[in-house]
Amino acid sequence: MVVSGLVLTLVSGLIFGVGLWEQWLNVMLHPRQDVAYTGIAYGRMWDDSAYTIAKLLGAPEIAANVAQGCVMAVAAGCVFYVYLRRLFSSEMKFSVVMAASVAAAPHVSQYDMVLLAYAATSYIVMFAKAGIRPAQFIIPCLAWLLPFFCPPIRTVTGDAVPLVIFALIFVLISRASKAQAASDLAHAGMPA
Repeated sequence: MVVSGLVLTLVSGLIFGVGLWEQWLNVMLHPRQDVAYTGIAYGRMWDDSAYTIAKLLGAPEIAANVAQGCVMAVAAGCVFYVYLRRLFSSEMKFSVVMAASVAAAPHVSQYDMVLLAYAATSYIVMFAKAGIRPAQFIIPCLAWLLPFFCPPIRTVTGDAVPLVIFALIFVLISRASKAQAASDLAHAGMPA
């Protein structure tokens, strides 16, 4: 990855000249205060992160950052949990990573919700064989529909984004744990 990046940088320098890289470096090291920071603040208020939701609910900057940090920690904990346990399939682990990535990201837009769509679809596919009751479609369907209720700055329902994401993670883990427990009982010759 590093070698590819360096090669592309050198090639672009040869084609377009090093002046563009000098200008880029200057902008990165010395951003205009009036544009850079107000633009970032404006942009963050239009996304679906825990930080944004906390700010929209009236939290001060430090509290919003703490909320984002807590969501990141919980998301990382969920990923860590499924990767520690052997009972979860690779597909299941990947689904949790997809959902946790959206929850943990400090900037999330509607196009990032495709990761949730993957996790929701994966849930339905993984557990369809075992039988899914209609009520068990609610959380995956909500995850699929999240982009319609975002960004939180436009709709009150957008405030539920982290709740829906963690609900999806919970049902993925819970359903996989129950399926594994039933499989273990069946292998042991006991009725589930």
